[in-house]
Amino acid sequence: MEKPSALWPMVALMSLALALSSLGYTAWLHRSFETRLEDATTEALRARERALIERLKPGLKKMNEDIGTDWAADPATIEELFEPLLRIIRSIC
Repeated sequence: MEKPSALWPMVALMSLALALSSLGYTAWLHRSFETRLEDATTEALRARERALIERLKPGLKKMNEDIGTDWAADPATIEELFEPLLRIIRSIC
């Protein structure tokens, strides 16, 4: 039986270092991807909200003018868009 080479401990340590660095890189990549995915999702939701507001704004503006409620100059969120109607509903209840 041959005597093991003196390089085996060095190879084992290099393999361990490579495995640990791969694990660290995978964790970093996962966190980075998760952050980018969350940012993209948030932006997509904001764009959808802006499109919905632009679509609903003319009808709600006319309704608010007919009712005689105050209208936000340029609603930027769904809450601001429906706030005049919610005020009327709250005052009734």
